[in-house]
Amino acid sequence: MTKSACFVIVIAILAFLSGCVHFKAVAPNGFAQYKEGKDFRAISPNGIVYRIKKEPNLPKADLSFWKEALKNRMVDAGYSFVSEESIQSHGENGYLLELAAPYGQLDYSYLIGIYVRSDEIYVVESAGEVSLVKKERPSIIDAMKKVSFYKLLINKIVKEYSPRRTRRTRRKMVLYISFRVLRVFYFAFFVLKSLGHKLLNICLHKISQQRHRARREEKKNYIIPLRPLAQVVTSYFLRMFYRMTTSVSKEIWNLL
Repeated sequence: MTKSACFVIVIAILAFLSGCVHFKAVAPNGFAQYKEGKDFRAISPNGIVYRIKKEPNLPKADLSFWKEALKNRMVDAGYSFVSEESIQSHGENGYLLELAAPYGQLDYSYLIGIYVRSDEIYVVESAGEVSLVKKERPSIIDAMKKVSFYKLLINKIVKEYSPRRTRRTRRKMVLYISFRVLRVFYFAFFVLKSLGHKLLNICLHKISQQRHRARREEKKNYIIPLRPLAQVVTSYFLRMFYRMTTSVSKEIWNLL
């Protein structure tokens, strides 16, 4: 196994384990959360909707640019401007815009907040009849301020693994990857050991019962001891797994 192949395997494993969660949110007080769909959605008993969705940051710009762009776009679309303010969630600065628009014989209020990350824009919005939204506004704003953002582990690894980085930085990154991979290997080792030993004991127990039944028919009251066989087979598989993990560890160490 070459160094480059080993590194690709390590990156692939970590990419699989890193998951795809970009944000964590809670529904406003009294709202029921939907379980289906890729967006975070919730609804109140009186019909106020609450949603969080992700949009690409294209063209790539900061929060000040998207504040003006959002306000101009919504006003040009026919919404009436009500208020605007800055919001913050776990140290992340955001922007909240409140709009209003008639719908039939009723007036509806529209709260829309944005958080601009490096490559994504997270849009937090809520809409409903004006008088109903006014009652629920504090809980909606409080939920908007509790959105937590997470950076994918694979993005951090790719950013760290760059030719411009120093050798010391790359070494720290490889050690970090090695530690995570070895944790996965050892966890899999103990799981496989436990499951394999239990399955082997079950099989040997059934074989022992069959032999015991056959011996009883022959009027011989003894059971062939099969426990040493289980220990030998288990020890063989453990030695194979130890050799495999040792080989992977040596390849990772050669990357340093």
